[in-house]
Amino acid sequence: VFCIILVLGSYRASDLWLSVWSSNANQSKQKTQYYLMVYGMLSLATLVISGIANFITAAFRIRTARMIHVEMLSSLLGAPMAFFDTTPTGRIANRLSRD
Repeated sequence: VFCIILVLGSYRASDLWLSVWSSNANQSKQKTQYYLMVYGMLSLATLVISGIANFITAAFRIRTARMIHVEMLSSLLGAPMAFFDTTPTGRIANRLSRD
């Protein structure tokens, strides 16, 4: 949640800076370079924050998928023999490989 707030905040900061820049349209070359430099830094910050947020999200998804798979496998190994007699092997393999 904190990463999402940071990403959205950086997007908003870039938008606000563009509105400030566009409201001061008739500026000297030095002012234009200043506005461009600040906008570039804000864009770079947005890129870095988005990359970190995506990495953290991917790490949590992988960890969750592993936990679910381990729980499914331990549940399957603890199942009574009657379960294996009534359930086709292909269905069991399908459930473990898809999820």
